[in-house]
Amino acid sequence: MARGKSGRLIGNLTGLLASLKGTPLTYNKDLQEDKEALFDSVDTILNLLPAINGMLQTMTFNFERTNQLATSPFMVTTDIAEWLVLKGVPFREAHALVAGLVQEALATGTELSDLVASHELLGEEAKKLFENEAIANIKRTHGSGSMKQLQEQMMAFEQSIANNRSLL
Repeated sequence: MARGKSGRLIGNLTGLLASLKGTPLTYNKDLQEDKEALFDSVDTILNLLPAINGMLQTMTFNFERTNQLATSPFMVTTDIAEWLVLKGVPFREAHALVAGLVQEALATGTELSDLVASHELLGEEAKKLFENEAIANIKRTHGSGSMKQLQEQMMAFEQSIANNRSLL
């Protein structure tokens, strides 16, 4: 229900922003059009909150299944292609190479990590990408899953809590 209503809320916001576009800095009669979208959005959110609250209180996580899927050898295929790009291989070729290895692994029942380790362009160095922490630490962009980025995000979050403690 909440996911379906998000389209309505996004539509209300888009309509409101379109109405505001190009209005002068003072009051304009066009602003009369903002009320319907605003009131509808508020009503929608107020109706959703009990459902979301119920969902949050009753949801459960299957950590065993999550871990099983997260450690699947096929989870790293994009990372292998990106690693090849960092080594100077054009992405199209890297993608084709990794796709071929995946197809071979599926067809022959061979572990993808073994195929990667034995490949001339990849080898043992690329096999390390199958370690979850190694993949995360390759990422360097803001908000990525590397330990450095996670530590920076945690420090920023802790600082935000400290700054806003009086509001909590």
